[in-house]
Amino acid sequence: GYDVVSGWKKVRHDPWHKVLPSRVFNAMVSGLTGVKLHDHNCGMKCYRLAVVREVRLYGEMHRFVPVLAAARGFRASEVVIQHRARKFGHSKYGLERLAKGFLDLLTVKFLTGFGSRPQHLLGGIGLLSFFLGLFGMTYLAAYWIISRLSDSIEAISLHQTAAIYYCLGLLLMGGQFMSIGFLSELIISQQPSTADSFAVSDTVGPIAPESGLKKAV
Repeated sequence: GYDVVSGWKKVRHDPWHKVLPSRVFNAMVSGLTGVKLHDHNCGMKCYRLAVVREVRLYGEMHRFVPVLAAARGFRASEVVIQHRARKFGHSKYGLERLAKGFLDLLTVKFLTGFGSRPQHLLGGIGLLSFFLGLFGMTYLAAYWIISRLSDSIEAISLHQTAAIYYCLGLLLMGGQFMSIGFLSELIISQQPSTADSFAVSDTVGPIAPESGLKKAV
């Protein structure tokens, strides 16, 4: 069976301006996280007790429980449920909630994909930015030298060229991203190793609790 089952309001009785953003958001969540559900934000969810104990929630991360659970080895699925039209009150979901949900999605993607290896993301962005800046600086330097040696090419003044400032900005940004990545890796390396990044479903052997031998989900 599954460990997390989320409801899917397949037939919705909401206005289109509520349904369309919801479908776009759900498609983004499924695409970025790999957890293919139609209604990640559905309030009807069922969990195994192990999921409740393993998944740590804060802020508004409750809407991403299937994603967080799947990242720890649990299996998620969905079941079609009945949706009734609202009779009283009004919905609190709007553009502000959609924007907050998108920011939370980026956080979840970072935590589940790069939480234990932040340099792969931050360093990758930094390297790309650094080499783009380095390539631009090299091109400008070569162009400046050639323009001074050849009369057929119009000479340029580097300090009056906006491109050189863009290249310097890329170099600095690349260095900053890589530095933040190194600091993140340093912080993670100093954390105690008792907090497993996976859920334990069983132990192997009669002395497994003492030996620490574990079998992951």
